[in-house]
Amino acid sequence: GEFDQVRSLGEKWALHVPPALRGRLSAVRGSNAPNLESACEILTEAFTDLSGLDPARAAEVGITLSVITGTNLGRLGEGRHHAAAAVAQARMADDSVVLRTSLGVDGFLAALAGDADAGARLRDAVQLPGLADTPYTYDCPEMILALWSLWRGDLDLARELLTTVISVAERNGSEVSVNQVLIHLVEVEWRAGRWDTAAAHAAASARWARETGQGQEGATAYMLALTEASRGHADEAR
Repeated sequence: GEFDQVRSLGEKWALHVPPALRGRLSAVRGSNAPNLESACEILTEAFTDLSGLDPARAAEVGITLSVITGTNLGRLGEGRHHAAAAVAQARMADDSVVLRTSLGVDGFLAALAGDADAGARLRDAVQLPGLADTPYTYDCPEMILALWSLWRGDLDLARELLTTVISVAERNGSEVSVNQVLIHLVEVEWRAGRWDTAAAHAAASARWARETGQGQEGATAYMLALTEASRGHADEAR
């Protein structure tokens, strides 16, 4: 959880790391960059350095890059291009965990694009083995299928999937994943009218982000504003 230290050491070591290790360091730096544009720049360099030489890591970088460009920055076409490249690297790596993750992101961006087969893509990805072995549990296709279900109003399935992801993340010791999932669980419970539960999840996520310095002020503010507004606390929500 010492993200400031990650960024500081990454910038320092980037000047001296051997070329053979540059892609791996860039992948870490990009995942902890101070803003999204910086993250894209660093991750693009990492993907280029890792492609073919370390396809599993290249796929992981491509997954992150596709999500940032396709969702956070709104460049869906670019995101889908990165997702396809990540799937190709994952197949080359012959790694079921990386493959199911990359296929899940590919299905996620297909859903955003309105492709009719997006749900089938996501369900196929979930059928592959490897959930328990996913290092960063938030990246699993179960997470994306949960979001797809949330958008379609299937709150029970969304809650079940999110709860499963949280359980696996806790067993794996991935506190970052747990916090990320909580953000979406807040919205599920809010839509279900379970505002006390939603507020409790929002408070827990906000506390973790504040104590670790992880830097999710926007997402935290969104959750807190949502629950405060629902209770009629307009000034606090604003």
